[in-house]
Amino acid sequence: MENNTIAKFIQENGITVIVDRIHARPDRLNQTAEENQWGAKASHWCITIYHWGNNRGTVPRTGSMTVLYSMGSAHKKNPSAADVLDNIASDVTGYENARNFTDWASDYGYDTDSIKAKHTYNTIGEQVGKLKMLLNNEQLYHDLLFNTERL
Repeated sequence: MENNTIAKFIQENGITVIVDRIHARPDRLNQTAEENQWGAKASHWCITIYHWGNNRGTVPRTGSMTVLYSMGSAHKKNPSAADVLDNIASDVTGYENARNFTDWASDYGYDTDSIKAKHTYNTIGEQVGKLKMLLNNEQLYHDLLFNTERL
């Protein structure tokens, strides 16, 4: 597969999202004073992603994946499937390219003694598994991460 756009990947694979606005993130993302200020102005969402494949029936091909998603106050529209899937793919690609937590933390400028950094790394690790289950195809997973242009 040649490089593809995220929009084309979504269309070809029958990816849809349901976006539900939530007041705040239940995962305690905003813990520092600076983050609390950002979080109070940001919009927060619970996003469910469905993979229908070519089957546009009543049951998704491989189920769904639910993630929390936040956007800064400058964003006025609901997040799109492209926004969400591109963000997940970017996070997961960084995780997959790292050898371990120390390598990942170094790549992203995190302190390896940071509990918050370790929590972020573990959360992305969980998303790796969920994304693989959602796509249910190693080639699709690889194409999304490495053959699809980022937004």
